[in-house]
Amino acid sequence: MLVGVTLVALWSISLELFATTTVFGGIAMLIALIIAREDRPKLWSTTLQIGVGYAIAGAVVFVPYLLPALQTAPQAVMRDNERSSDPLQLFFPENRYVVEGAWLQEMGARYKGHVYVGFGIIAVLIGFAITEWRRRWARALLVFIGICILFAMGPTLWVGGHSTIPLPMSILRKLPLLQQAIPSRIIVFAYLGVAVVVATWLAAARGRGVWIRVGVVLVAITLGIPAIQIPPWHMPDATPAFFTDGSYRSLITAGETVLVIPRQAAQPMSWQATADFWFRMPNGYVGITTQGVTRDPVNGRLAGSGRLPSGEELRTWLDRHGVTAIVVEDVVLGHFEPALEAAGFGLVQQIGGVSVWRPV
Repeated sequence: MLVGVTLVALWSISLELFATTTVFGGIAMLIALIIAREDRPKLWSTTLQIGVGYAIAGAVVFVPYLLPALQTAPQAVMRDNERSSDPLQLFFPENRYVVEGAWLQEMGARYKGHVYVGFGIIAVLIGFAITEWRRRWARALLVFIGICILFAMGPTLWVGGHSTIPLPMSILRKLPLLQQAIPSRIIVFAYLGVAVVVATWLAAARGRGVWIRVGVVLVAITLGIPAIQIPPWHMPDATPAFFTDGSYRSLITAGETVLVIPRQAAQPMSWQATADFWFRMPNGYVGITTQGVTRDPVNGRLAGSGRLPSGEELRTWLDRHGVTAIVVEDVVLGHFEPALEAAGFGLVQQIGGVSVWRPV
C-alpha cells in the first residue's frame, strides 16, 4: 500500500521522476536478485510487493492519466539534451563551490555538464572498493553507482567537446515517458548509492581507521558545498522603477498593447503583473514550446543577444499584433536600438530603468 502511495506521489511531482525511478529502481532490484543467494526468496517477496504497489497505483491513478499521456506524448525531443556531459565534469564543477581553486574553476568551465561528483566522493568510493570489495553486496552497490553515472553521461560520449561513441542512454530515451528526460538528472540515483556507501563505510570502521574515514568523508562533504549568495536566498527582484512607482501610467494608455523587451525572457510577465495588468502584451514566456505549436520566428529573436529581425520584419510583426508602444530595459537598449529605429520607432522618454518607444 505504501509503495502505491509513493508511486502516486512521484507521478504527481513529475512524469520524468516517476519513469526514471521505475527504471533505476528496477536495475537495483535486478542486481540484488543476481547476487543474492539464500536471501533470494525474500527479494522475490519484496518484488511482488512492489508489483502490487504498481497495480494499486495503476488502478487508482495511472490508467486515467497514463494512457492519455502516452497517446499524446511528443514524437521528438523537445529539450536540447542531445549533447551529453563530458566525463571530466565528474571531477570539475561547472558551478561555483565554497572550496575551489582558480585551476578547478577553469577546468569546470572547460568541461560542461551537470554530473559533478568531486574528488572527495571519488576518494570515498575508491576507499570503499579497497576495503569492502570482498563483499558481494559492496561490489553490487558500486556497479549500480557506475551504471547510474554511465546513463547520466547522456546518449553520446563527449570528450573534450567532441562526440565519440553512443552510450546506453540513447536506447533508454526511446522508451515511453523517458524521451524528454534530461540525462544529467539521473546522477541523483548515483548520489543515493553514494549515501549508502558512506553510511556503511563509516559504520564498518574500527580503531584509528575511524578517523581516517571520517576525515575523507568530511573532505568530500566540504568539496561539495555550493557557493550560495546569502542573503538573499532567492533571485533579487529586478523590476524597473518604471513599473513599481507607477510611471507607466503617464506614458502608456490603459489597455494598450505594449512590447516589453527585458534582459531575461520571463521578466515581462512579472512586470505586467506588477503594473496590475494595466497594458496588454503581444507575447509571453511559457518555457518549452510543445510540438504542434508553430514557433514565432520574430518573437524568438526578441530575447537575448542573438540576431535580430530586420526593420521590415519587426514592423510587420508589430503591426500584426497591434503593438503601439515598446518598452526596453536600459541594459539591453544598445542591442535593440538599431532594430527599433529601422522599424520606424523613435525614443519618447528614458525613465525608471527603461526607455519608451513609439512609431514616428
